[in-house]
Order: sequence, then structure tokens, then C-alpha cells
Amino acid sequence: MCNAVELNGRDLVGARVTGVVSSVYVDGSTGDRSLVHVWLMLDGKPVLFHTMSGVRILRSDIEKPYEMAELGGRVVVEESAGEPWDALVGRTITGVARLCPDLGEDGWLLRASGYQMAVMDLGDELVARLWPDASWGNLAVVELF
Repeated sequence: MCNAVELNGRDLVGARVTGVVSSVYVDGSTGDRSLVHVWLMLDGKPVLFHTMSGVRILRSDIEKPYEMAELGGRVVVEESAGEPWDALVGRTITGVARLCPDLGEDGWLLRASGYQMAVMDLGDELVARLWPDASWGNLAVVELF
């Protein structure tokens, strides 16, 4: 991510989601999998959603798979991130808002052609759910774009 450029919600509005790519940590002993990063391909260009004191949106190339011998696993790159990410493919981003929780890091609300999805940093985990989601408690939506 050395060449990454931070974006804001305005940069996403009007772009068509043409694909989804994820990096997933695979534990070598248990096979357990956990999501590390997600790139939305917006009009064919990768945009990374990355947890770093909240969710940051970055223009960044897709990383290559790599070994994490110190943790006994590896990171693989896949042409999917599961739901709700994959349901964005073929849709156009029509609006973006910040989500600000009472406690913890903030995230983003993505609106795309009749679809709403929230992306949050929960304990340094990148978590996405359809919106609204009552289990996330009290989140303030701050409309930006």
C-alpha cells in the first residue's frame, strides 16, 4: 500500500461497481478464514476498503498473495468478498455517508441503485452488513455526498 492515495466518499459517487476482490487470511493449522481487505472495482479501477483507525478508502493496487509464516498462515486473493459486498457488482454508487458510532471507529454507508450497505471497523475487523442493521445500535448517519 505504499502508493495508496486516500479518497473520500465523493470520489465514489457515480462509479459503477464492476467487480469485488478480497484478501483473506487462512490459518495454516485450522483452515479458518478471515477477511483482511476488500477492493471494489469501480469502473475497472481498484478502490481499497482498509481498517486503520476507522475504515479508510484508498486508491490502491490489488495485493498479491503472501505467506505469513510468523502466524502460521497465508493471505490469499479472491475474486469475491461474499455478501453483502458481491451484491454491489453491476450497481452504480449513488450516495455515500459517514457512519459515526457512539463508541469506536467510524465507517461508511454506501448507497447503490436501491441497495444500502454499511462498512465498519469493529475491533480492527472490516465488517459489512446490509443497512439498516439494528444490531449495530446507535450509529449517526452524517450525509456527506
